[in-house]
Amino acid sequence: MTPFTKMQAVGNDFVVVEEPKNTDLAALALRVCDRRFGIGADGLLTYQPQGSGLHFRIFNADGSEDTMCGNGLRCVVTLAVERGQVPREGIAQTRSGPVPYTVNTQVTLTLPPPQFWEQSVPGGTTVDTGSLHTVLWPTVLPSDKTFLQDSPALENAPLFPEKTSVLWTVATAPNHLQLRIWERGVGETLGCGTGACAAAVVAIQTGRATRLEPVEVTARGGTLIVTWDGLPGSSLQLTGPATTVFSGTL
Repeated sequence: MTPFTKMQAVGNDFVVVEEPKNTDLAALALRVCDRRFGIGADGLLTYQPQGSGLHFRIFNADGSEDTMCGNGLRCVVTLAVERGQVPREGIAQTRSGPVPYTVNTQVTLTLPPPQFWEQSVPGGTTVDTGSLHTVLWPTVLPSDKTFLQDSPALENAPLFPEKTSVLWTVATAPNHLQLRIWERGVGETLGCGTGACAAAVVAIQTGRATRLEPVEVTARGGTLIVTWDGLPGSSLQLTGPATTVFSGTL
C-alpha cells in the first residue's frame, strides 16, 4: 500500500505521495483524481527528498504530466518540511527548472523569469510562468455559459500544441486582480499559483498594476501574493498558504 496525503492551497487540491517505483503515474493520477470513484483532486503530486531540497512532479487530473504547479509545490514542500525530510529553505527541482522555496507561516516560491509568447489569441496575452497561461481581460468575469464554452476552446486551440490554461482576469482595485481559472488538463479550478503569477505579470506589463507593490490575486479559493519588478530577466515571487486535508493509504 502507498501512503498519501490530500492537500489544498487556495482550493486547488491534490493527492500527494512520495514517488513510488515501477508505477504508471499517469494511470494513477486518473484513478485517484476522479471525484466520483477516487479520492478526488485537481492533480497528483509526487516528490523525492534530495539533499537540501526535493524533486517534484505534477500530473493533471487527465493523466498528463505538467511542467510546474505553484500551489502544488507549496503543498509538497509544506508536507516535506513537516515530516522533517527537508529544511525550511531549499530548492525544488521541477520540469520547468529549479525553484527556491522558503516555508514560514506561508510558503514563498521564487519562480524563473516569465517568458512571453510572441503570438496569442485576440484579446489575450500568453505567458509561461513555469506552466503556460493565456490571460484575458473581460470587463467582468464571464458567465458560466461563456466560461464553459470558450475556455476549453482556447485551451485546445491549434496555437497551443501542449494546451494552455485560460485566466479570465479583472482588475478590481489598485494591485488587486480577480480571476476565474480554466486549467489545462483539469478544467475549472478554485486557484492556480503559476496562473496568479501570469495574471500579475501581464497586469504589470500592461499598466493595470504597478511593479512597486505586491499584487493580490484572488480566485474562488482565496488570495495569493505575487511580487515582480517588471524588469526583463527578473524572477517572480509567489506567496500563499498550503494545508493538509486528510491522509490515508492507496
